Amino acid sequence: MAEFRNNFSWSFTRHKIFQECRRLYHYTYYGYWGGWSDDAPDRARLAYRLKKMMNLPMWLGDLAHRMAERILGDLRNRELNSLENYQKQTRNLLNREWAQSIEKKWQWKPKYNVNLFEHYYGVEISAEQRVEARDKIYRCLSHLMESEIFARLGRLRPEEWRSVEKLDQFVVGEQPVYVKVDCATACNGAMTIYDWKTGQETEETGIQLGCYALYAFQVWRAPLESQRLVCFYLDPNIVQEHAPTADELIETKDFILTSMEEMIAALDSTADENVAREGNFPMTAHRGRCHRCFFRELCFGTREWKAEFERE
Repeated sequence: MAEFRNNFSWSFTRHKIFQECRRLYHYTYYGYWGGWSDDAPDRARLAYRLKKMMNLPMWLGDLAHRMAERILGDLRNRELNSLENYQKQTRNLLNREWAQSIEKKWQWKPKYNVNLFEHYYGVEISAEQRVEARDKIYRCLSHLMESEIFARLGRLRPEEWRSVEKLDQFVVGEQPVYVKVDCATACNGAMTIYDWKTGQETEETGIQLGCYALYAFQVWRAPLESQRLVCFYLDPNIVQEHAPTADELIETKDFILTSMEEMIAALDSTADENVAREGNFPMTAHRGRCHRCFFRELCFGTREWKAEFERE
């Protein structure tokens, strides 16, 4: 049986966390390691539990992506249900996972039960916020299924589907890079990569799409001139399309390599050994961010938030 070890890799999410807070980065990718075992040290077990946590916006985004994957799977298999049916399925998931968090089922199986930040740290979620959360996902599903994009996907032949929510990797430099493409199709000589967004547009979107284009170029051998990147902001119902260029691919590759170098420089070893000492990863100087951090219990030794924490 192959050894189960913590290997170094790069992803856009990993880059964002590294830039936000080095201590958060350590907990997310190193401090939790082995924490799933009953005989693990208490600190690693707590880090593992907190790593699996989600806040309300993350939970909604994750649920919307899971439902989109289910809907596209049914569309691909010619087993599509009505919008109302999928909204009912969504409501059932919302209720079940909300109960998981309220009942603290994550204490026994954090990997398989939702643990909401707001419940764990005592942040109130009003009845109005719960209704808005449900309605937001309903809108996202409605906008997806009633879109021209969805109609276009419905006309595809089975062999023209390339990927739906598949986590994959490719190599940049000498290190693996992970990407998860929401949906990709290959039709009439064109490679189209779709990215579903439940939030608002940010400056980071371009970098993320660049990673998808680089992946398609290296792994699927999709020429740049055949690629189309489609970002669908589901809640506001906005679609943006982009054709990647050679310069953008070079910039994306350089961006990844530079980010990797910074991560590897913080290690106590080579990337192959991937040894990271917590002391090499200090807490952010912007302590106001800590208030919304999943790992603040590890950093401050308490779930209670105190104003003086921001001044330390």
